[in-house]
Amino acid sequence: MKMPSHRVNSTVVGLALAVLVTLLVAAAAKLGLLEGVELEAYDYLVSRQSLPPPNELLFIDFDDAAMERWGVSQIPRDKLAALIEKASSGGAQIIGLDVLLDEGRGPEEDAQLARAIGDAGNVVLATVFDDGQQQGVEPLPLFRKPALSTGFTNLPQDSDGFLRRSFLWMGTTQRKSESLALAVAVSYLGRPLQRGAGGSYHLGG
Repeated sequence: MKMPSHRVNSTVVGLALAVLVTLLVAAAAKLGLLEGVELEAYDYLVSRQSLPPPNELLFIDFDDAAMERWGVSQIPRDKLAALIEKASSGGAQIIGLDVLLDEGRGPEEDAQLARAIGDAGNVVLATVFDDGQQQGVEPLPLFRKPALSTGFTNLPQDSDGFLRRSFLWMGTTQRKSESLALAVAVSYLGRPLQRGAGGSYHLGG
């Protein structure tokens, strides 16, 4: 039994259009033409979520108002030392310090901060991983020696200039490093990041 010719033609045209659309979408995606749409869709989905932060995490920020009140452009190291001391005395298990300590300020305040880091014994310091685009930055030995560990703060920037992602780790043939967030989590849980099947990673489970 033969199918009517108009039905055959409709089927062929439909398949051809489907293939054409698929090729056009694939080409647009490869050229990055859909990236803006994808980013907007991602932002929308994230904005629809209202997950509360975990109770185990306390985030402390030095805002512009505080800096203006102190009349400084950089966080005073005696303030950092006092913060670490207060967090440590309050029972913080791990302290992640997202401040680069690659330059000296003065013998007295540097020594005060180094002493606070050493007394706490659980401070993870920030670095910048040398990935060929950003020059590597490490804490001064004065601060690195008493610290528990370090983690990089490199963040990939999307085409629209916003930050939406982070790396778990970065590495070269000579060196590998964990992100600051991962280093804090690993130290808190006492378990390393493990690679699972299908390119997945597991932490603490």
